[in-house]
Amino acid sequence: MQQDNQISILRYLPLLVIMVASTVFASDAYLPFLPEMTRALGTTQHMLQLSVGLFILGACCGQIFIGPISDKIGRKPVAIAGFIGLIISTLIAAKAPNIKIFLIARLLQGI
Repeated sequence: MQQDNQISILRYLPLLVIMVASTVFASDAYLPFLPEMTRALGTTQHMLQLSVGLFILGACCGQIFIGPISDKIGRKPVAIAGFIGLIISTLIAAKAPNIKIFLIARLLQGI
């Protein structure tokens, strides 16, 4: 019985690694491009740096609300919905025409 549990856990391990890595990637990958993004979005460095804080705020606030939801309906549907939400908000951030849309997308990425 214990061996079956270990196999079940190992089956989900790649998914968990991808989920954790995507969050770290979403929070740090664009930082080297801040100067170029400042020009592309027509904004200031300060406004663009605000996106880092909004991402962290979204992650903190998201846990408050999503934790109880996952307890009620299960972790798998919430994890899938969260991963889809991360992909959609990343696409929005990548195509953002201005800083306001970009900041909203970064907040949603955090959640």
